[in-house]
Amino acid sequence: MAVATIRPAEDNALRGRIIRRLEPCTQKEMFSLNGYEPSKEALMSLKEHCMAGAASASTLPRLWSPQRTAEYAFYMQDAGARFGPELLYVENRIRYRLLIPEVEVDFKGTKMSLRDVAGGVGIYPSIRLLKIEQSGAAENEEFLISPADPAGKVRAMDFMRSWAFPDEHGFPDAAYVAISGYPSARYGLLRGLFEKNSSGWHGSVVYESSIYGGRGVHAYANWTAVYPVSLISTAGPVSG
Repeated sequence: MAVATIRPAEDNALRGRIIRRLEPCTQKEMFSLNGYEPSKEALMSLKEHCMAGAASASTLPRLWSPQRTAEYAFYMQDAGARFGPELLYVENRIRYRLLIPEVEVDFKGTKMSLRDVAGGVGIYPSIRLLKIEQSGAAENEEFLISPADPAGKVRAMDFMRSWAFPDEHGFPDAAYVAISGYPSARYGLLRGLFEKNSSGWHGSVVYESSIYGGRGVHAYANWTAVYPVSLISTAGPVSG
């Protein structure tokens, strides 16, 4: 399944770790990726993608087309609506229902239930914290996505829909507005068009390397769209 193996330069923050790019897959396939050992490799996070993108062109050639990252995001179509107990995303009449756990998060400096967050973006650090299963009869074409262990692992943030300086995880933070001239700035994009009955969107965050100077972060990809995904060794150097 691996189509490329890359070793970051010695002067890069990821030195000593090996990156393997996998073949493109759909969002649904992201839940059941195989061909790697979780004890030795992990899905590459947004922050790791940003660090890899800062490597020299000779060592990391720009083969990094948009890629799905480890993080899984969700938000409401109505920016003023609270999350509540569930979120429904509809694509090509197929329903993808995400259950929202009743856990405490810090949103813009205030402790509250994740379900009470309004206007924010929820983020799991890894899609591996979630599971997917078909609900009801097959002809209903509905899938249920639920957390395996959400406590302390999901967060909410004020995601900037434009240029902003990143938070500690690499996401554009609306509290720190920026312009494109700052090399560390990120450009955030969320979905604007929704099918009927969708209350919002959820899916893997995409690192956008081909536009916005390789600093784009978007959370709006179609579930049926195919994007590559990369793995990174959990400790370096690793042979193979």
